[in-house]
Amino acid sequence: YLINTSRGAVIDEDALFEALKNNKIGGAALDVMEKEPIDVSNRFLQFENVIITPHIAGITQEVPLKSALIIAEEIKRYIKGEKPKRLVNPEVLKT
Repeated sequence: YLINTSRGAVIDEDALFEALKNNKIGGAALDVMEKEPIDVSNRFLQFENVIITPHIAGITQEVPLKSALIIAEEIKRYIKGEKPKRLVNPEVLKT
């Protein structure tokens, strides 16, 4: 069984399709696909042993509150003139 909740490009979809078609693996649970959103004609939808979710594996009950707290802390750092801890593009920040 293959489970992918990371990035669609991590999986060779052609190889996965062949493995499923030839019963080489028991099934797959995919929260991400190479191309999203998937089309209703996606070839993986034909398999009863494949579960596809719309890129929502990271969304839990705890995420909204935790995200809000992290954002608030980062804003607080910035207002105090400190560099945010989770800065993705430091080249655009002017302190």
